[in-house]
Amino acid sequence: PVITLVILFSPKPWDGPMSIHEMLSDVKAELLPFIPDYRINLIAPADMSEASLDKFNTSLREVLLYIKYSSDKKQLSDLLDKDPHFRELDTEAAVVINTLTNSKLKFDRKGKTVNMCLAVQAMRQEERQEGRLEGRLEGRLEGRQEGESRINQLNSLLIDLNRFEDLKRAAKDSAYPAELMAEPLPNQ
Repeated sequence: PVITLVILFSPKPWDGPMSIHEMLSDVKAELLPFIPDYRINLIAPADMSEASLDKFNTSLREVLLYIKYSSDKKQLSDLLDKDPHFRELDTEAAVVINTLTNSKLKFDRKGKTVNMCLAVQAMRQEERQEGRLEGRLEGRLEGRQEGESRINQLNSLLIDLNRFEDLKRAAKDSAYPAELMAEPLPNQ
């Protein structure tokens, strides 16, 4: 016999039809008895208990468990800490996890096994560093925009006051605008 399995590689529950008849919503009910109804044998990690997933005897178990908890950092962290299988996961299974969940894990693909706890810690450390860098860049950009706004206000005021020599000097001497801003200028 041939048994077809559908595996959902997503942490979200299955929301599609489970049989051919469920797919045929626009077919008249009196015709359905003449259409074979093939049931989908579905493996959806989000819909399975850990006890059900423990029945898998290959690294597919770890792949499905990781996918099941991939959208919940705390549960995933707890899983990686408590399950010893993740400390020596087949490299091929780690590649599958990395690809399916787009986790951006860093590990040696030439080795036979991967310690997923360490790979996830390295990924999170890198994310934190990238977040700090982005924050610094945003701060610099905001500071630059604020500085440009102040320079534009100064230039506009110098033009209004017909102080073109000061405007020319400020364009050539980067320290001069700070001197001018320290000087009490009339507001117009």
